[in-house]
Amino acid sequence: PILLQGLEGMNRAVDGDTVAVELLDKKDWTGSSEVVLEDDGYDPGDTLDKDNKLIEKAVKSKDVQSTGRVVGIVRRKWRQYCGMLQPNPVKGSNRHIFVAAEKKIPKVRIETRQADTLASQRIIVAIDSWPRSSRYPVGHFVRALGKIGDKATENMVLLLEHDIPHSSFSEAVLDCLPSLPWTITRQDELARVDCRHLDICSVDPPGCTDIDDALHAILLPNGNYQVGVHIADVSHFIRPGTAIDLEAADRCTSVYLTDRRIDMVPELLSSNLCSLRGGVERFAFSCVWEMTPQAEVVSTKFHKSIIKSRLAMTYEEAQNKIDDASDMSAIA
Repeated sequence: PILLQGLEGMNRAVDGDTVAVELLDKKDWTGSSEVVLEDDGYDPGDTLDKDNKLIEKAVKSKDVQSTGRVVGIVRRKWRQYCGMLQPNPVKGSNRHIFVAAEKKIPKVRIETRQADTLASQRIIVAIDSWPRSSRYPVGHFVRALGKIGDKATENMVLLLEHDIPHSSFSEAVLDCLPSLPWTITRQDELARVDCRHLDICSVDPPGCTDIDDALHAILLPNGNYQVGVHIADVSHFIRPGTAIDLEAADRCTSVYLTDRRIDMVPELLSSNLCSLRGGVERFAFSCVWEMTPQAEVVSTKFHKSIIKSRLAMTYEEAQNKIDDASDMSAIA
């Protein structure tokens, strides 16, 4: 890694940009500064002198590392940024500072006559340019997200800043879903191992509806154990290259916020047909081991299966079953 120190060393580069860096002479290498430079956002001259002087006076660490400076921006990766407005203390001025929620992003100078209204809101700003002589890039106000501290507003900031897809599923994606009522056919039964006779259960947090794994364990006549892990077979419903496959690949994962979940696939799959709920038959991909009492693996089998979970438990319910000596049920 090469240390880029201060605004001059960064030379108007923004996090995410592709840059060209010049390595300084070894005699000019330094360590990371132990001084944190605070910026009030209102340098009257809009110059870099103060920053340079503070860096020169900063106490350096003893660990000197490769040091350089940005000499060119190969490709910009500017985007729209969420944050808040820092109003100009000068009354009547329409030049203000935007402070991004992402601390790696520099403050941005914008012009707006709505400062009194926007000061209490989360807003989105886009960077337009960064003049050579300016401490800050110049941008413009895009839109307001809502009041600072409001849960819906702050959730939106998280989604936008982390580039999390959160729009409704398109018609093309929904067209890939199976029609209801969905049933298991005789052809399905012939193509899969029938595990519906096994006492399978799942353990998840309270309120979980997208149950994607379950397990079972039974004592074999030879004294060993059969242990099975069953994963919801999502691939049965999502074929490669389809609209729903491409959308799921783009989303990568389900995202959990404090008050809602943003699914990777439509709810019909995530919370229903691909959820290993108790008492219903579902497709799974199973891994089954034979193990000794010392947990040594004797054999391993993989196969597509049909399962019927006996019970979908919370962690507390599972622990209660373990602790209850009088519980003689198959799951316990």
